[in-house]
Amino acid sequence: MPRSGLVTFLISVAFLIRCFQGQKTETSTSAESLMIDTTTESTKEEGAYIDMEIISIEVLPKIGNAVVLSWGKPLREYDLDWTYGVYYGENMQEALKEPKLTTKDLSAEVANLTFCTQYIFAVGVVDPASKRPHPARNVRTIGTLINELSPPEDLQVEFIPEKEPCLLIKWSASCPNIAEPLGYLVTVHEKNSPRMMLITHPFTTSVELAQTLRVVYGKSYDIKVATDVVGSQPTETVSFKVPHFLQPYKVRLTSRPEGAFVMYWREPFVPYFVDDFFYEVYVYPGRDLQGKAQIYATERPVFQFQGNQSEYTFMVGLRSGDGEFKSYLTDPVAINLLGENVTLSVS
Repeated sequence: MPRSGLVTFLISVAFLIRCFQGQKTETSTSAESLMIDTTTESTKEEGAYIDMEIISIEVLPKIGNAVVLSWGKPLREYDLDWTYGVYYGENMQEALKEPKLTTKDLSAEVANLTFCTQYIFAVGVVDPASKRPHPARNVRTIGTLINELSPPEDLQVEFIPEKEPCLLIKWSASCPNIAEPLGYLVTVHEKNSPRMMLITHPFTTSVELAQTLRVVYGKSYDIKVATDVVGSQPTETVSFKVPHFLQPYKVRLTSRPEGAFVMYWREPFVPYFVDDFFYEVYVYPGRDLQGKAQIYATERPVFQFQGNQSEYTFMVGLRSGDGEFKSYLTDPVAINLLGENVTLSVS
């Protein structure tokens, strides 16, 4: 307790520089005496890590693999000369291990990221001389966009049996992250002919796309697709042979354990002027197409055959009831009891 008439001061001083707490000193001073009793208590601790809240983050749509982000700074510390570390990666462990770039600004642009990839971002105050990990908080996730030069994926061609034969060309965008509408070019070459068609698909942000094409019975076509951006890469070429008039198509064969073979096919477009029709299935033992075929009639696009050999070759065609119309046979397909089948070439 201070004595009467005396004044005792308790002075507490602490220095805070960049969140590092210095030594704390308490000094008791009496006005009556010049004696100073000083007690020093050192509590030097490593400063707490400051992580910043990302205010905005976006992908530059014209570039697709560059991210721009910005963060705030508390007003009470606005005059402090802080250095910020920008952390990012494809997973938490990679992203938060250490900052990949540092800046004194309140925003940054991260370029040359991988297209169509999800990234984790975080920002914190760092010491330029060290690379501290970022805690798993105040993180943001964002996905980069499609590479407009990349080839589309999963190109497929299907035949549509109509009065005027048609192909359905289907493909997928190389990435579902599409910020702005993108156009496509479908290139079609008719085999054994100088004829080439270039089809422009309308601009779209859709991921699954399709285009129809009028074709000629019996012709073969090479088809590929690319975006309409200069320098873009096309898909691999898909070749497709259009069935002949009245010809069945898309034959599929399976075998069963009891030794039976089952044949399926798609039915062609049959116009009104063709009389009642049926299908003729040709069955050859083994792969000998020079031998005598067994011919079976069926009205449905499925046929089951039970034989005594391990392998047979099958073909099918359409025939009108009055015999006036008879289609081309399908390509010969050989199949064994293991279900292994192969399309044979006919020269």
